[in-house]
Amino acid sequence: MRTTVLSFVSFFILFLEVIILSTIISHSSYKASVEAGLEDSVTTAVSMLQEGYKDKVSGYIEVDDLKQSFVNYLAENIDARIKGLTVNIYGADEENGVLSVEVYAKFNYQNGREAEVSCYRTAILNTTLK
Repeated sequence: MRTTVLSFVSFFILFLEVIILSTIISHSSYKASVEAGLEDSVTTAVSMLQEGYKDKVSGYIEVDDLKQSFVNYLAENIDARIKGLTVNIYGADEENGVLSVEVYAKFNYQNGREAEVSCYRTAILNTTLK
């Protein structure tokens, strides 16, 4: 009887350890996946902005247009798992073609718990307007 109880308790503890480890691993991989998707979206938005910047080099680009274009391109390419997005633009120079942004994205795990990832990029666009 004593051996049966100890075996059952040992099995139950082992079962709980497996569940805890699998939860930790799945959360970690899910967060890494969302973070990689955010980085890809920001990189794509910057490259799309760079293509649009090449077309407008001969004319004058305003800072607000540069910022708005980046946000629009980012919104087009964002991952569907992201529930909230905060874009901080630290520097935008239309004359020299420099853009420095940080993007925070909120998402929910499969169990409903909310988390946040971030991505920071500084891009020097193709050429200057001077």
